[in-house]
Amino acid sequence: MKIQKLSQEWLKGIACVTMLIDHLGYIAFPQVLWMRMVGRLAFPIYCFLLTEGMVHTHSRPVYMLRLLLTGILSEIAFDLAFYRGFTWEKQSVMVTLLIGAVMLWGMELAKKLLKKPLSMLENKNRYLGILAEAFVMGLVFFPFHYIIGRFQSDYGWKGIFLIAMFAITRRMPLKNLIRAACMIWLARVSSSLVNFAGLVIRFQLPAVLALVPIALYSGKKLTRNRALQWGFQLFYPVHLLILWLLFRL
Repeated sequence: MKIQKLSQEWLKGIACVTMLIDHLGYIAFPQVLWMRMVGRLAFPIYCFLLTEGMVHTHSRPVYMLRLLLTGILSEIAFDLAFYRGFTWEKQSVMVTLLIGAVMLWGMELAKKLLKKPLSMLENKNRYLGILAEAFVMGLVFFPFHYIIGRFQSDYGWKGIFLIAMFAITRRMPLKNLIRAACMIWLARVSSSLVNFAGLVIRFQLPAVLALVPIALYSGKKLTRNRALQWGFQLFYPVHLLILWLLFRL
């Protein structure tokens, strides 16, 4: 039986819906744990889409400028929705994604600087070349791990780790198994235990299920409609503003 692949729009839609359920649960129904569990799928999908976007974009500066503009709008909506007013104590997840995008650009520059030795290694042995490329990209991760520590943005170093992981494993064989192992480890070291449906699990463990739609991603768009693309881009700040208004009402 042929498995139906998911377009970029479907993947973005899954991320938006699961994020909406998560934030609705956090703001309006904090006692309903399943909503938070469903929401764990959203962020890994956004991290994956960021790595794909940086690979396929025609202009990385323009791509990051869009992230910056969305981030500015999101900061206002984030503060209102979660803190009922403006604060510098915490930043939205858009800060994490923006720093992650700069990190990905740094990884690309590092690969270009070492293009000749990396190509020579890959010509001798494909897997050795992939491992060497992963090592170079991994080195770029560490200074950004330090930079994200200067902020108090959502997911922090865990978000930077996920973004780096999706980028580094992009060409690896058995990449889905490697990603699953990394995400299970991340859930174990960075989240608390919760009682969900009679099971005691790590709060972030359901995030591993995001690898299912990611594995089904076709790498294609259904449409080039600009309005739809901006709709997905602005969904984060707009839905938070709507939730804030509903909360006030």
